[in-house]
Amino acid sequence: MDAQERRQAIARRLERARSPVSAPALAREFSVSRQIIVGDVAILRAGGQGITATPRGYMVQNAPSGLVRQIAVKHDGQAMEAELNAMVDQGCTVLDVIVDHPIYGQLTAPAIRPVSGGAVHRPMPESGRCPPFPAHRGDPPSHPGLPGPGGL
Repeated sequence: MDAQERRQAIARRLERARSPVSAPALAREFSVSRQIIVGDVAILRAGGQGITATPRGYMVQNAPSGLVRQIAVKHDGQAMEAELNAMVDQGCTVLDVIVDHPIYGQLTAPAIRPVSGGAVHRPMPESGRCPPFPAHRGDPPSHPGLPGPGGL
């Protein structure tokens, strides 16, 4: 199998996959190194393949069916949650969320599993601000030289 045939086979494998496929798994499957797979995926992406890299591996985002629109709004987290829930309640599917952050610029989070037919996420606290640490983790670890919660 030459490089072009391997790239086509990788693209087909990712299109059939129901979950992300890691580079080491593809490397074992095609008897090449992980670096070769990373390069092949980069070439496929440069050629227009819709391959997404996730922490668990590569996957192809299947083209959404139906009408696709981008909605631009400006509001706080609580209003964003209400708006996303209203759209989902009316039958829309949320494909991704883009945030214009004042320091980091535009941040995009594609939904690996698009949200539809239910709540977008857990309710925002009454304060409108997320707690600094997840409740399931308890108190944060102390780190010398770093300010504690609320110390910034």
